[in-house]
Amino acid sequence: MLYIQGDAADPVVGQRVCSEDDGIVELSLHLVGENIEFEKRFLLWRVEAGHGQPSREIRLGVTPDGYTTPHPLTVPLDATTTYELRADFAWGGYGYLTFRPEQLAAGNVVFGSEQTESRQEYDDRDGQDFGCCVDD
Repeated sequence: MLYIQGDAADPVVGQRVCSEDDGIVELSLHLVGENIEFEKRFLLWRVEAGHGQPSREIRLGVTPDGYTTPHPLTVPLDATTTYELRADFAWGGYGYLTFRPEQLAAGNVVFGSEQTESRQEYDDRDGQDFGCCVDD
């Protein structure tokens, strides 16, 4: 499950991991509009992992060590505009979320379709809520 946390000035995108060797191998930020088809949403930023262990958290707009930025973020985000984050994970799956920067606040996370809750509530959720399988 993909989430974004922190305040609007310095948000961090993260992955709720199910296994130790997982991480984000590609992350992109898109502008969402009322009449924009999913495939045509405007790309604002993208980073890709090179070799090595992918990161589980990436600061929005920043290129982490070991990553490249084929599409840098060149515009500030508007507080009331809806954006979408899309991620490809090391295990082969993907995740996405939509958010508005005005939803971001210290101690909270945004996930899914603009769902917001405290970081504590989010961390207390069972991993199966986010698609993690438990071996018996």
